[in-house]
Formats: sequence, C-alpha cells, structure tokens
Amino acid sequence: MKFGKTLERALEEDQIPPEWIDSSIHYKPLKKSINRVVDEMEQVGLSREYIEDGNLRLYYEFDREASGLLDPTLKFEDDKEETESIRNKKLELTNDRVFFNDLYAQYQSLVKFNTMHEALLSDKVKKIAMLITKLTDSSNRSKADMYLWRNIFNLYVEFKLDLKSHFTMKNLNKFVKHLNDVKLIKSFKHSKQNTKYFDQFYQLNVELIQFLNFSNLNTIAIRKIMKKFDKHTLLKSSSNLAKIMTIQKSKLSTSTIEQIISTDVVRLVPQLDDYLCPICFTIAYKPIRLECQHFFCIRCLIKLQRRGEAKCPMCREPVVMKATEINVDHELIEYMKQNFPEEVKKKKRANEKEVTDETLAMAYGGGDKCLKLGLSALDNHRLRSYNELGQSLIRQKSTELSTQLSLFKSILLNFLTEHNDELSSDLEVRNKFIQTCSMVGIDPLQIYGQDGNKMQEFYCELCVRIIEYSNAMRDLNGGLMPVEQFLEEFGKMNVTYTDIEKCVEMLRPLNEDVEIVRIGKREYLKNFHIEITQDQNVVFEIASNIGYVSVRMLKDNLGWPSYRATSVLDGMVSSGYLWVDRFKGKVLYWDPAWIQKV
Repeated sequence: MKFGKTLERALEEDQIPPEWIDSSIHYKPLKKSINRVVDEMEQVGLSREYIEDGNLRLYYEFDREASGLLDPTLKFEDDKEETESIRNKKLELTNDRVFFNDLYAQYQSLVKFNTMHEALLSDKVKKIAMLITKLTDSSNRSKADMYLWRNIFNLYVEFKLDLKSHFTMKNLNKFVKHLNDVKLIKSFKHSKQNTKYFDQFYQLNVELIQFLNFSNLNTIAIRKIMKKFDKHTLLKSSSNLAKIMTIQKSKLSTSTIEQIISTDVVRLVPQLDDYLCPICFTIAYKPIRLECQHFFCIRCLIKLQRRGEAKCPMCREPVVMKATEINVDHELIEYMKQNFPEEVKKKKRANEKEVTDETLAMAYGGGDKCLKLGLSALDNHRLRSYNELGQSLIRQKSTELSTQLSLFKSILLNFLTEHNDELSSDLEVRNKFIQTCSMVGIDPLQIYGQDGNKMQEFYCELCVRIIEYSNAMRDLNGGLMPVEQFLEEFGKMNVTYTDIEKCVEMLRPLNEDVEIVRIGKREYLKNFHIEITQDQNVVFEIASNIGYVSVRMLKDNLGWPSYRATSVLDGMVSSGYLWVDRFKGKVLYWDPAWIQKV
C-alpha cells in the first residue's frame, strides 16, 4: 500500500483529532508538487534521461531569507562541468522553490504544535500526579479507596504501559478491560468522584498515545517525501535539507515521559514492596534500623540475634548484635500505620501468634532455653507474665462458668419437678420456661429422665395429634395446613405456636418433610414431600388474603395469559390445595382453610 493511504488510515485508526491534522505534513499535496517540479525540469531540458546520460550530479544548497522562506540553489558536484547554459536553465526553476517552502512551512507548523502540546501534556501529567497523590495519601478519608487506587496503579505497571514500545491503545484498553472485569472502578466507596478522576487519567494516556503516534507518523512523512523528491528528480536535497529541518525527537517519546509516569504518578503512591522485610518478605513492622541504615522487622532481627549472626544480611556489616530498643524506627512505624494499616494489622497478629507459640513452647519444655540477648530480651519477661496471667484468667472464668451452668441446670430441674402439672396445662408458664432454656442452650425435655415427665408426655401426645390430623386433612388441603388452623383445632389443649415449633423439631428426625413454611403472610405446616412452584406461591398469597382466586383475577392483576392461569389453578386443585366453586357460570378457586371458617 502506498504511504499516502497508509498515513491517512493510521491517522484515522489512532483517532487523531481533526485540529491536529492541520499541523501535520500534507503528504499527498507535496507529492503532487514533486510531479510539477519534474514537469518543469522536462521543459527546461533537465530531463531524467539527460541527467542520467550526462552523468550529471546535481545537488541543492539552502539559505534562509529574511522573510523566513527558503532559497534553494541547484549546483553541480563538480564545478568544472557546470556550463553557463545549464546555470541559466536551472535558474529558471520555480516549482522546486514552491515545494521546498511548502514543506518547510509545514515543518515549522509541526514543530510549533509539538512544542506547545508537549508542554500542555507535561502540565496535565503533573496535575494528575498531584491529584493521585491526594487520592492515595494516608490521610484519605476512605482507606478502602486508597487501597483500590494502589491496586490500580500496580496493575498499570504490570501491563507495562511505558512510552517506548509498549504504550499502545491495545495495551491500554486491555488494562481498562481488566479493571472492569474485576470491578475495581465500581468498588470505590466514593464511586462518582473516583470514576471521574480515573477518566481523567485514562484520557491523559489516550492523548499521550495519540500524540506519540502523530509525531512518529509526521517524522516518517518528512523522511519519505524528501526521499521521493530525490528519487523522482535525481537532484540531491535530503542531506542539506535535513540540516535545516532537523526533526527533534519529542521528549515524550523517550524515557523521560516514562519516568514521569512511573515517578510522578505511580511512585507517588507508597508501594508496599519498598517497606518489606528482606528476610520474611512481609511488611517490616516494627522496623529496626541498623547502623548500616538497612531495616528489618523486629521478629526477624530477634531471630538473627538468637542465632548469633552478627552480619547484616544486606551489606554484611557486623551490626546485628549491636541493635537494641534504640534502633526502633518510630517515625517509620507511624508512616507504615498511616499508609499500610491492613498490612500492619496482619503483621501484628502474626507476631503475636508467633510470640505466643514460642512462649507456650518454653512453658512446656520445648522452647529455646538459651540466654536471650539484645532485642529478644525486651519482651520475654513481659510476655511470660502476660501468658501466665492469661492462663490463670481462662482457668478461673472457665471454672466459674461451669459452676454457674450446673447451678442453673439444677434450678431448672427443680422447677420442672415442682411445676410438672402446671407446665403441661398452662401455656404461658410453658412458653416462658422453654424460652428460658433456649437462651442458655438447654433442651427442656432432656434435663432429666422421661419417667413422670408430664411435659414430655404433653409434647409426645401433641406430635401424634399433629400427624393424625394432617394425614386426615391431606385430601382436603393437599398436605398444607395453616398453622392457625392447628391452633384452633387443639385450642382445648392450650397449644401455642411455640408448642407447634417444638413438635416439628421433635418430628424432623423421623420425617424430614415435616416443617413450617411461609407462603405470603401465612405459615403452613407441611407433613409430606411437596414442592411449591413460584406461580403456586403467588396464588397461595392471594387466596390467603381474600379466601379465593379466579382466572380473571390472575389475568387482570398479574397479566398472566389464560392458559397459564388455568394450568396453575387446575394443578393446585388436583393436588388438593384449592377447591372449585362453580356458580352461575363463574368459577372460583377457594382456600380450604377459608371454607372451614365460613
């Protein structure tokens, strides 16, 4: 494909703004201008064949006029071969002057655009950097948002969005797609504000990509058009013209902008990697800074001292055994707490667990009994005291709690014995007794033997009646009995809802289908394997409120088609959940519980 079409397609694919194109190299018009130069050379006798046959080697020299235009002068490489006639003929060329000045004007416009836009982009990068510093600073009101921003910029680095070879729209879109896939942007606590900030950062990257591609395409266009002029005219101009039209590489296309992105944007975000202990590779909390200025977490340094390793693992200076509490870096501790609160909490828990394990090992004879020196001497006595006090408190509280539970169980047993008859007949007393037992996790039916336990007999009798009654009513209600109907049926036994729940709990091991289910606002006792569909559930809820339902009601209120409403209602009738009432051409489907009320 010819470069002119390639250039147009590249500008379109990179979505270069139209206002930028005005400052670009207009390749096709310049190419036509070359053709006019060739035609003029033919007219004055400097045809391609004449130049080739005569072995003429012609070249251009360029001067800048006061007006800012270029003054191209055509010369022979060997002045002896230059004749007056040729000199006169070459002075008559005018189209070459037009070509070179058009190209030079476009070059100047491009340089001006590049300079201004570089400064503009640099300012935008600095503003974005300042904004992100605020977002990721430890004083951010939302620690969760701070961690999300850090995660985003760590991913940014991982995708290698540098401005040398990998900073492309493909990589950038891949990066954004990954953020959307893991829903990082939507996870912000202050989503509206942070989404706006991320859009600004994204647009900055897009503009950088467009600018770099635009600058690169124009550099290629200038080089191509100069080579094309030399090729078509056989007049050498590129070497001398390049001295005037020096295409300076944009600062944004070198490692400078990469450093801006990594330093002013990414590295402004405190990175956990910079504060890891070189030994355990977790956050170096609490940090101990040695005389050599390397720092380690306190636990790792204690272990080094215990093993008698005097040399720093990083620089091999003999400074490890000199470390004491004076070497604790309190300023760095506060910095870590502010910028890495979650990591600090995890490290503290891990340290506490490790210290506890060591203390227990020492207490039971399995620990290191060597003399503790340096930093390890700071906490041994204190930890041992804490451990002994903790163990003592645990034993004391455990004994007290066991005694209190035994006493409470004894009191409940005495109450059950003294009020056996009352518990089986008085529903209020029975309910309060069951609630009291449930609060402390005691089964009221298991706190003493079954012999003579009238409360046990009461619940066994109630279980039998529930099973018998639900079996007898299955043909009428399909196996779903409203709980309130049970309460009415067994009203003489002073049965409550709590009693029904207790019986269901007792029956579950014998029949797993026994349970209390909620349909709409009503609760039903289920004694058989029944699967209620969503449509049936809706019908139950309507029928439980007004007692009946019809096909017309389902069509008007729910928008169901006739075949759907008819199918659901007929299925519920065949299962015994509803009864059919046909009167004067109207068909109503009644809840059996309402019919019994009527």
